[in-house]
Order: sequence, then C-alpha cells, then structure tokens
Amino acid sequence: MKKNSLVNLYKSLFKVLFVVTAILFSSFPMTSSKAIISNQTDSDSRPQQSTTGPEIPAEVMLQDLQKQEDTIQNKLTEKLINVPSYLWRHGCGPTAVGMVIGFFDANGFPDLVDGDPWSQTNSVDQMIASGGTVEAPFPPQRRGHFEDYSLPIDEPPNMRPDNYLTSGLSAHSSNSVADFMKTSRSEHDNYYGWSWSSDIGPAFTAYVSSRNGHYQPSTSFFYKNMLSWQILVSQINNNRPMVFLVDTNSDGYTDHFVTVIGYRTSPAQQYAVWDTWDNSTIRWENFKYIQQGVPWGIWGGWSFDVSEIPDLGYEIYLPIAFRN
Repeated sequence: MKKNSLVNLYKSLFKVLFVVTAILFSSFPMTSSKAIISNQTDSDSRPQQSTTGPEIPAEVMLQDLQKQEDTIQNKLTEKLINVPSYLWRHGCGPTAVGMVIGFFDANGFPDLVDGDPWSQTNSVDQMIASGGTVEAPFPPQRRGHFEDYSLPIDEPPNMRPDNYLTSGLSAHSSNSVADFMKTSRSEHDNYYGWSWSSDIGPAFTAYVSSRNGHYQPSTSFFYKNMLSWQILVSQINNNRPMVFLVDTNSDGYTDHFVTVIGYRTSPAQQYAVWDTWDNSTIRWENFKYIQQGVPWGIWGGWSFDVSEIPDLGYEIYLPIAFRN
C-alpha cells in the first residue's frame, strides 16, 4: 500500500473515532454547571453539598442524647488509625480532608504541613483554609481564603457575592485546601462553609502537588453501594483514612463531611470518625447508606494515597541547539 493511501486511511479512522467520542460525551446529562457522575444514573448520584456550620446542629445533638449506649461484646473487632483531629475551620470539607493531609504529613510526607501536624496550630489552620477569622481577618495585603471567599458570611436563602468580586481586587493564589475545594465560593453556589462532593478529590491532589512536586497524590471515589463494608475495612487495614459525605440529621439529604479513622463489628458494623465538631471524642456510627430516618447515613466516600516519584539519579541535558 502506498504512503498516501496509508495517510488517508489513518485520517479516516481518526475522524470516525472523533465523531464516536463526541457523541458519547454529548450524551452525558448536565445539571446547573455540575456534570453527573458518568457511571451513575440515579438522580442522587450527582454531586452533593455539605451544609453544616462550625457548631453541631441542635437536631444532631438531640439524636446523640436519645441514642442508646453501645454494648461492646468484642473489643477485638475494633480497628483505629492514629489520625490528627481538627475542629471545623471555614468548612467541614477542607477540615475533613485537612486531617487526611495531616496524617500523611506525619507519615512520610513532611512537606504537606508546616510544623507539627498533630495539633491545630496556625500552620494547620492555614493549610485547611488560609486567612483569618471573623474576629481577626487578615489585612488586604495578606488576604487568604477567608477574606476572598468566606466574606461576606452568608447563609440560605440569601447568597452574597464573594468579597473579592465586589472589592475590585484579584483573588489570592490558591494556597489551602479550601481554595482548591472552592469552599464558600458564591460562583460555585456555595454558601459560607459549603463544599461540593465533586471537589474533594481534586482539592486533595491539587494541594499535595502544590506543596511538593515529587509527591504523587491519588484518590478514589465510591458512591453508595460501591462503598462496601469491605472497602472500608481494606482502607483502614492498609493504614489509609477516608472521608465520607453523610446525612447527620437523617432527613435524607447530605450535610457533612467527616474523616473516617476506623471500624468495628461489635455491637454492629460501625465506622469511626473525627466529626470536626469534637477533637477529643471519636464518634461511632452504624455503617448504613443514606436514607430518610437513618442518622449519619453514608452517601459516598473517598480513599487517599500519596507516593513519592522516584529520583532517577541522573540529569537530562538538552543538545546545545535547544538551549536558551
């Protein structure tokens, strides 16, 4: 076959492949600026939000008061990972992922957090969400996530444009988990402290990569039935904390991100979390999927890992003709 014939054949094949790919992608439905997860068809498999604030909601507190104390029949079924515990900092999403980052910082990847990751220092706060607080915002020349995106503090039903949009200033360069997660950003339909499930994995990988180019982060997402008990057990047994998006108040809607640090099978299949509202008491909840009437029902979860790109031990030199 002549060379020109081969070229024409390849061109034809490429056109067919391009058309088929375009048709496939165009068939994916879209929501208001949020793509439906491609391998799911249920309406509730679309990206979901957290909606909680810095204090435990009254209805969740009431549930806790009414909950019967667990009767542990076999303590040996309990498995826990030692993970730093942080309190809610401008969003449960960045706080939950921040604890995972603190864990990896303490276990072989020390460039992720400045200083000690085991207590919630100012460096840890800046990792979770840069900037100040309501009581002590940073000055304009040191603006961070809080000043650009959290302010003005808003809540449903009145969403207000973010501070950087109305101040005429450019937003600061992303430097915290909350930045990469788009937490509180009005342009992404987030009220103060809210985050989308679709931004959990990208925020983790972007933040880790920004801290050290030799770190190779990875995440996996598991939706509802895909998130089996065996998945949880495997991740914890392999010393990898997870993040779940749950329905704390049993109304059938997602509202809170938590850091998963363990499991046990007595008195039932239960998962253990740092819930961002209490940094000293581990919360145990039944491993059940989200459904109205099920407190702390699980909508989905994420696993995380970090490895180090190996140093090849040699340098590559360009030919003189290609050097500046």
